[in-house]
Amino acid sequence: MRTAKKAFLLTVAALGGLALVAALLLAPAPREVIGAPHALTLLKAFPWVHASKNAELGDRSFVMSEEQGFRDLSSFPESPFRPEADQALFELDRAEFLRQTHATSFREAQLKYFAGKKLDPATLRYDVDRPRLRAWGGLPYPPLHALAAGKARPLGASPADALYQLELDRFSGTELTANDEVRLYQNGETLKPLLDVVEHARKFVYLNFLSLDCDRSTEELFRAVEAKSAAGVDVRIVVNKNYALLGASCLERLKRAKVDVVKAKTHSSYAVSDQGEVVIGSVSLARMFFRSTGFNFLDRDLMLWARGPVATDVLRDFLAVW
Repeated sequence: MRTAKKAFLLTVAALGGLALVAALLLAPAPREVIGAPHALTLLKAFPWVHASKNAELGDRSFVMSEEQGFRDLSSFPESPFRPEADQALFELDRAEFLRQTHATSFREAQLKYFAGKKLDPATLRYDVDRPRLRAWGGLPYPPLHALAAGKARPLGASPADALYQLELDRFSGTELTANDEVRLYQNGETLKPLLDVVEHARKFVYLNFLSLDCDRSTEELFRAVEAKSAAGVDVRIVVNKNYALLGASCLERLKRAKVDVVKAKTHSSYAVSDQGEVVIGSVSLARMFFRSTGFNFLDRDLMLWARGPVATDVLRDFLAVW
């Protein structure tokens, strides 16, 4: 009885702590809805930023909010998962940015701008006197979409780099560079290679992720995982034991589908199968990763798909953790 009572009290204390943290994180920041003229006045601190030609700001409203002493602007109503629309409202005048910072190159202008700002060690953000658009992230101008790379293409090995690659393998004790095929996936593209690894599996498929959640964006993947388990494929999942609390109901669902689940100290992100395929990178299995675009400042979904010897190294790591 004492043990049960102690466990109950610890659970209550833990839930109380989580509730307090949630209340602090979700507490509404001071907010004020303002018109476009007021917003443009506030943004005069960035003279190198101008309204886009097709922005039509006249009737638009903005929300000014304050968090940890920083004031930010966002269009009203807000779209936290799709700030790209706000980014298109303004454009950067590079020549004016260089002139204002007395720089001869864009990189020098960036360095000079931030050198004059104080970095807050608590928030890792630079102090600013005026609000900037939330959709700009930490930049003093909209992200430059024109510099974004196109869709990912297969990575090939140049003969000129062969000796370097072999030396890298020797130094690392792996065969990371000697794979048959490698592809890069990012910005909302990572669900497909994960699905491929699961669906191609015939004997086993092992997944190791920091966190996971059963939501609309992950439903297709977890249905495939459950189908493989029902077909007799050995399906195992390792998840970080602390972050497992966030996806407890999802893990219970997978256990009911006869998927083996282990909670461990892990911060890996990969899936590997008996077909010699592996997907490895930075993604966790949740909507904020699969909705990433590279410009909306959500968690990035950067993953490499590979077939070849690297799968053996990943499999070795999974079995060691298991």
